Amino acid sequence: MKTSYDFQPDYTNILEVLYNRKPKRLPLYEHLIDVPFIEKALGKELIHELNSERDYAQHFSELIKFSKDMTYDTFSYEATIVDILPGHGAKFGGMLDPIQTRNNFAKYPFDDLPRIFWETYIPQLEAERKVLPDGMKAYGGCGNGVFETSQGLVG
Repeated sequence: MKTSYDFQPDYTNILEVLYNRKPKRLPLYEHLIDVPFIEKALGKELIHELNSERDYAQHFSELIKFSKDMTYDTFSYEATIVDILPGHGAKFGGMLDPIQTRNNFAKYPFDDLPRIFWETYIPQLEAERKVLPDGMKAYGGCGNGVFETSQGLVG
């Protein structure tokens, strides 16, 4: 997908809006553009199985290039909590979630979650950082709220 001009992102436009100040130009904002939509717009399938630094770099390069070509100053990304929960499955996999009894709750590895989270997402965040073009920043954070996380634990 080619744009009619070489757009230069400037994340400070979003910051100006957040501070309720008038930016140099009105920035576009979208929180998580759906990957199937991006694939349809690009006319090609993107990598879905991300297993290596190379996969992450290619995946984020394509997503971020799409954002830049669509004249976004920023890129939205969420590191989803439910995806790293040991034993989750009801929401995405059609199985019982790991906490069905008080005993399950007592044995659940809650203390391991921060380590699992960072082991899972640091490689992705580092790959994302490496491919962001000049002037563009990423925003987002931990995806899934209390409801989704609870649902991922107890169904």
